[in-house]
Amino acid sequence: MLTKLFIRIVFSISFCGLFLAPLKSDAQNFPKQPEPWRDAYDISLAGFEFSHPMTVSNRDELEILKQRISDNIEPQKTAYEQLISEAAIQLDFTPDPPSTMHIMGGYEPNSNLDEMRDWLWRNCHAAYTCALAYTFTDDVIYAEKAKEILMDWANTNTTFSGNDSGLQLGSWFSPMLYAADLIYNYPGWEEAEKTTFKNWWRNNCLLVGDVIDVMRRKDNNWKDAGLLGVLSAAVVLEDTLLLKEGLIQLKSYFYSRTDDYVRIPGSGWKIRNDANVVYLPREVIRNDGRSGLTYTAYALTTMTQCLEIARYAGFNYWNNSTQEGATIKELIEQYFKWDIENETFPWNSNPKKSSKRRNCYELANIHFELDSPMKEWIKNNRPIKGREGDEYITLTKGDLYKVTTDLSEQNMPEAAFHLSQNYPNPFNNGTNIRFEIQQSEKVSIIIYNSLGQVVKELANKIYSPGGHNVYWDASNKYNSKVGNGIYFYKLAAGKYSTTKAMIVLK
Repeated sequence: MLTKLFIRIVFSISFCGLFLAPLKSDAQNFPKQPEPWRDAYDISLAGFEFSHPMTVSNRDELEILKQRISDNIEPQKTAYEQLISEAAIQLDFTPDPPSTMHIMGGYEPNSNLDEMRDWLWRNCHAAYTCALAYTFTDDVIYAEKAKEILMDWANTNTTFSGNDSGLQLGSWFSPMLYAADLIYNYPGWEEAEKTTFKNWWRNNCLLVGDVIDVMRRKDNNWKDAGLLGVLSAAVVLEDTLLLKEGLIQLKSYFYSRTDDYVRIPGSGWKIRNDANVVYLPREVIRNDGRSGLTYTAYALTTMTQCLEIARYAGFNYWNNSTQEGATIKELIEQYFKWDIENETFPWNSNPKKSSKRRNCYELANIHFELDSPMKEWIKNNRPIKGREGDEYITLTKGDLYKVTTDLSEQNMPEAAFHLSQNYPNPFNNGTNIRFEIQQSEKVSIIIYNSLGQVVKELANKIYSPGGHNVYWDASNKYNSKVGNGIYFYKLAAGKYSTTKAMIVLK
């Protein structure tokens, strides 16, 4: 008996060691990796550091969101009011974690799938709602409630099984990870508690719950759900190796695959472009096309959230294209035509639709210049919500800003960079300038006045890949000649450069 127990412990330690081990090299191999191994997958995380939050928002965007709420700017104003109303209700929620949860597939006789989804959802919805309310209000009553829910599940040590466990934990339960990310730095969440939560999630959700293997072995919407669970977990666990594997899997969406883990090998295995129609080939054929739009919605709502987490980590794939030339923008726009504009769906004349998973529209709105009908629909249907992805997407993304605001960044190769809008803006004494680079590069940041004269050189050195923040102290103490007006900051990295405007109000 003791011998068997010892073997099980050793096996568990060895299996978990894959994610506990430090990153050893840029060419790290992973189980069931996308094949063939490409140079494009040789992602470097040297010098990378986790920050929180990094799932549904980041520190830069939160400052902008808080300012918009303070200034009563839509769509955040109404979405925030709804959040606080819902959070007040969730303060009375009693978490109800079971010791075990067996999640059956919807195709199984007498399936319990709907019941299990509702069970997962009511708990993670309460945790995420309260954690987000804490983020915007700093009221510890919300943080304590979120922590209570997280720790009840972790201390119960709930285990998961069943054919659908990996799919449902990755999609329907990821908001539990969003909550953990949002309260990660809350002083009341003690390190011992945090460790308990992390260990439970790693062992019972990622491994035994099958989330990570779903990401590896599936190629349809299951993969997107598993990937969302893996990337969200990587942030909360602060696991660089886990993050890297997730990034490789996500990036493989844009490349051909011929390995045994995809059913449609070739360049269009995940995203296909046929006769100017961009679609998800593994989804549109579901149930003879009758469920094609529903499963496209399932895939898009988690896929686009994965792209956001990758962006927060410094890897912006939003403007990538497949080898056939298909883009995420075209994919979402085509789905909108089928979903909202009722354009004929080639695989079925009367496809079912999902009204609860439309966060991809709000996300696309901050990254791309969309057609007027799509913009108008987004405006008229806020706040956009959904039971997967980010249910508070209008609050965390709506009209925030377009990531590629400067035309010089359009179609820029991934090895270049992204320059964020400074925050706060307008500002009085100082402001933060954040940028992301994809490879080690010498970066310069120079401040100019409206006459084109150099005011300050903020940076001129080599930076490691990832996100970085540079602070400009424009107070009279250091810059007596800086007065009210418009200034410009120019970032140059390698042969690429871009410039953005900012406003000083003293």
